[in-house]
Amino acid sequence: MINQRRLFLIRKPKIFDLIIVLILLIYKFFLDLIYIKFVYPNYEYYHFNLNYDFDFMIISYFFVIVISCFVPNLLYRKKMTDITIVLLIIMYFIPYTTLLSFSTHEIKYGFFVLTYFLLLILFNKIIKWDKLKIKFSDRQISFNKLFVILIIGCGLIVILVSGIYAGFRISFNLSEYYEYRAAARENLMPEILRYLYNWSIIGIDIGLAYCLIYKKKTLAVFVLLANFLAFSYNGKKSVLFILIVIIYISLYFKDKYINKIPIAFLGLSFFAYIEIIYRGGDAFIAKHFIRRLLFIPPHMGTLYYDYFSVHELDYLRSSILRRFGFVSPYGNIPRFIGQVYFSKVGILDMNANTGLCGDAFSNFGFFSLLIAPLIIVLTFKIIEICSREVDYKIQIVSSILLAYSFVSGAYFTLLLTNGIIFLAILMWTLSSKIKN
Repeated sequence: MINQRRLFLIRKPKIFDLIIVLILLIYKFFLDLIYIKFVYPNYEYYHFNLNYDFDFMIISYFFVIVISCFVPNLLYRKKMTDITIVLLIIMYFIPYTTLLSFSTHEIKYGFFVLTYFLLLILFNKIIKWDKLKIKFSDRQISFNKLFVILIIGCGLIVILVSGIYAGFRISFNLSEYYEYRAAARENLMPEILRYLYNWSIIGIDIGLAYCLIYKKKTLAVFVLLANFLAFSYNGKKSVLFILIVIIYISLYFKDKYINKIPIAFLGLSFFAYIEIIYRGGDAFIAKHFIRRLLFIPPHMGTLYYDYFSVHELDYLRSSILRRFGFVSPYGNIPRFIGQVYFSKVGILDMNANTGLCGDAFSNFGFFSLLIAPLIIVLTFKIIEICSREVDYKIQIVSSILLAYSFVSGAYFTLLLTNGIIFLAILMWTLSSKIKN
């Protein structure tokens, strides 16, 4: 007699699964076209390659098929960690396979990236904390006040920084964002204020989603103003784009739309390609979304591999360990990689930020596969537990913030400097509030 429990756990192939795999393959195809028609011709000086090799092309599509087979199951479960991993696959892994298609010297790193993501999926599967719960204080009213106080505090910090260093400037001119970013780097901001500012960006994002979902109009206006000032201060386009995504999710998103995440990215790549045909090098979507969001982080990972595969590994000496006397020969690794690869082409003072595979390899090489995917999954699981009582739309916003952060940031930097720990605290206090 067939074991009913085992039968339940094994999902039979469905047409939905095949459609998702096909969508991701077509998405990869459009990324290839965008790379050939736009990214390489306009940004070759970023060390993008265009080496046609049939074998590498086949390998890249094989990689996409392997990983895509796991995506339907992740979408089916709809948990916060599952959705975050799906976003990482779409935003980092599949764009990387396009880079692999046209870079015939990276096959070792290609299998490293594939193994990394397979381990992310495996650890997510075997680590089950469904029954683990966080007990909340009986004094729930204190949590109500604490969450609102934290959000207001975050908004005030952003406004304070904008007033001191940018004169309360509000601008949406994307052509000036490099100027704003350069000015922000030159500011002699106290380190503690820099930490608080980065945490506050997380806070106002979660706060905006909460205000829109629960119709807190006055607080929503305040948080929205803080978001505008945040973008205008340092010119980070991600602040503005994530703001648009948060507004859409908070007002219009439904649970059933989860399965349409791959379709959304396919649509984005399709319209980007159409725009390239009609506008050429001025294509807005391809420049600001496809190139910057999808290609730059995994491309920087390949540069990290190129350098650290033949030089001394960092062994986390650039992380929090530097506070305990460990000295890295590289100092600030993103700045160092930027100098090595981009100073010769006239791009000075560049931070070559990357996350996931590139960050892991720079510290422990191939041995990072033993620990890096595990600690990332554990981090996602902890935040998922803290978010268990939170509205599902806010969980989706958190998944987007996590995915965006981890594709372009080093793990230990993200935890403290960029406020991932603060995100967990926010979700915990919000869980208490929602439960009340």
